[in-house]
Amino acid sequence: MVRIYARKYTVLVVVILFIFFGVLVFIASNVKSSDAKKPNHLSGRIHPEKMSNKLFPPPEIVPADTNEAKQQQNILIGNKVNDELQPKLEVNHNVHAFYYAWYGNEATDGKYSHWNHPFLPHWEKRISELYATGKTHKPPDDIGANFYPLLGAYSSRDPVLLRKHMEQFVLAKIGVLVLSWYPPEKADEEGSPASEQFIHSFLKLANAYNLKVCFHIEPYAGRNASSVKEDLKHIIEQYGSHPAFYRTKDPRQLAVNARDLPLVYVYDSYLTPAEDWNKILTHKESKNSIRGTEYDALVIGLFVERAHKETIRMAGFDGFYTYFASSGFTYGSKQANWMSLKLYARDENLIFIPSIGPGYIDTNVRPWNDKNTKHRDNGNYYETSWKKAVEGDIPSFISITSFNEWHEGTQIEPAMSEKSVFVDHILGKPKSGTFQYESYGKNPDLYLDLTRNWVEIFTDMKH
Repeated sequence: MVRIYARKYTVLVVVILFIFFGVLVFIASNVKSSDAKKPNHLSGRIHPEKMSNKLFPPPEIVPADTNEAKQQQNILIGNKVNDELQPKLEVNHNVHAFYYAWYGNEATDGKYSHWNHPFLPHWEKRISELYATGKTHKPPDDIGANFYPLLGAYSSRDPVLLRKHMEQFVLAKIGVLVLSWYPPEKADEEGSPASEQFIHSFLKLANAYNLKVCFHIEPYAGRNASSVKEDLKHIIEQYGSHPAFYRTKDPRQLAVNARDLPLVYVYDSYLTPAEDWNKILTHKESKNSIRGTEYDALVIGLFVERAHKETIRMAGFDGFYTYFASSGFTYGSKQANWMSLKLYARDENLIFIPSIGPGYIDTNVRPWNDKNTKHRDNGNYYETSWKKAVEGDIPSFISITSFNEWHEGTQIEPAMSEKSVFVDHILGKPKSGTFQYESYGKNPDLYLDLTRNWVEIFTDMKH
């Protein structure tokens, strides 16, 4: 009997132990399954509370289950760039966007710059007298622009702001920031010069996002061909060794081992006579020429009037761009002329870089200039610009006017959908009231989204 009870007891113990271990296994498997659903902070995914304005990843463009989405979600660890994943950021370095780092605010800089832009006078006094020219805007709510930035009246020296801008460049797949540049100690009338330290920091941050930086040489006081040669020397010596400094092969050169050269844009290049440019931009045996030296570059002049066909060629520029986003404002900016400009560039062995813009409106700075306004038409104007740019011969490079030139309403940077302010002067008129800022519609990111789509089309066409 003892043996029978012992056997029964043993069987009972075994059954209990079997049930106990089964329960443990069940609990462990559920815990593992639950943990798998939690965000893995070590994986490099963005912490939801640290995402900046839903810009990374772009859910409306990239499905969450694609490899590309996973790569983009892994770009940031908190607020730091994951250098290991940086090369996976897909941007097109043949697409350039004009970028302005001249904005300042009280929180970062101790004063406002550019947001408080004055109403500019007309060259005819009788017209200027109709407006409050000379009066300035009063930020942060009243700014010198017809749209209002989603990021507010920001400072271009704010590192958090710069990081958000870099994210937006990547979202739009634009590979090159064309930085508005003045030589040291010089600046435009409304801003302050970008210091060497700022530009080095800017390059470092751009590199972390697989972006490149080239320079847009502005028409500072005293600029001439000789001073621009010194500017090129300064730019290349100061920044040329940085991995984010933009260099590219000359698309006119077929040799595989052709030298990579810096590319620079020269705004209002026509202000300097062609014969002066010729001294530094041709292959003449001259100590003044940059050609064949360590300061050689692809120098791109501004094409404005029809007569500039001859000027550009005689000056020795490597190519030309059109800049202005208002089609018809100049001969060069008129999109109907781009086909003939492509043919001209091909015949003269020049690089043609069309400048695409989402629209144009500057009446909150130049209140008398409404005739040059180009309404965005919910993105249709921008898309038409892209179509004209890639029609016929596909250009080697495309430029976008602009990422953030808010004064002229050419920005593709996100803008607020709803914003109004009580002002003393509505569009420069000597009357007070409520001013309603323009809007992109319900989607502040509309022009980043459209740019991304067109960059992908342009990339496919080039391949």
